[in-house]
Amino acid sequence: MTNKITLPAYAILVTAKVTHDGSDVRQHIIDHYDGVDYNSVDEFVSDLRSSSWQHGSFGLIYNHEIDLIMSDVNFRHDVYKYVNEYAECCDSPIKDLSDTTLLAIALDMAANDIASQIEHAGVEVVVEYEDNEDNNPILHYTREDRQSACDLCDELINKRISYIVSHSQYSISEDELISIEEQQSQLVHVI
Repeated sequence: MTNKITLPAYAILVTAKVTHDGSDVRQHIIDHYDGVDYNSVDEFVSDLRSSSWQHGSFGLIYNHEIDLIMSDVNFRHDVYKYVNEYAECCDSPIKDLSDTTLLAIALDMAANDIASQIEHAGVEVVVEYEDNEDNNPILHYTREDRQSACDLCDELINKRISYIVSHSQYSISEDELISIEEQQSQLVHVI
């Protein structure tokens, strides 16, 4: 339990059932987060909300990269779908914008959509350490709500306690049982 837990962004996306939904822009963002880890689901959502093309996010900071991706007809079409959606939301027409600006709008809107999808999915993570020396805990991803994650946590703790009690060579006193419960509660928790 000495290492800090990191959550793969990909696992959070899968748990929240985030897919590209036929969108090249969403796929680009999902691919960008492959191999990236976060300390919590909230940190990932916050990063998605604050990420923007203008801050160098999503791997598109050079003109030749923008030109290349915007030369893909399907990608460009998808960008225009997001830009038109943005124009409808703002109730103003989008005219004479550069590819760079169009791309920024599309990426920002798609990232916010993904962040909202993760939030609405209610992704929670239960961490289960084998013992105090475990540096590679099991991560249980849930997709319901905090209470479901707490219920899972309680279930895992109770299974562990039952195993310890049933495999003990000696009878366990009330005080020992309380100590076991406290120890197991430190090893299994919601983050």
